Amino acid sequence: TVRVNLDLACTESYIEFLEKVDAWVIDQLVADSKNYFKKEMSKAEIASIYRPSYTAHEKNGVAYAPTMRTKINTVGPNAVKCWRPDKTLRELPNDWRDCTITPEVCPKNVWFMNGACGTLFEIKNASVEEAIEECPF
Repeated sequence: TVRVNLDLACTESYIEFLEKVDAWVIDQLVADSKNYFKKEMSKAEIASIYRPSYTAHEKNGVAYAPTMRTKINTVGPNAVKCWRPDKTLRELPNDWRDCTITPEVCPKNVWFMNGACGTLFEIKNASVEEAIEECPF
């Protein structure tokens, strides 16, 4: 697969940052709503169709860390560059779930689909540390 989703757990401070990004994007959409939506729309109307940049998660009454969805290119000239903690290039991990990632996340564009919209984020570079598998014996 050339382009894949990578969901990242968000810290509290990053959630605050994403809320500011979302507010700014909504303001930009309101300022030129006729161009984006082919009609004038109020801030409340746009906010009602805008999908936040992070998603809160809860299961069986237990809250989990909110996540943000990002995209990565795995091959080609725009492929994500992965780095070791010593700042040397490394291959992409086989399984991202077993890694601690410090990503460089870039807002790419605003998507519009089925009456909704939101901000698309892409990872260009990431510091990646894979969990060391220990012998269970």
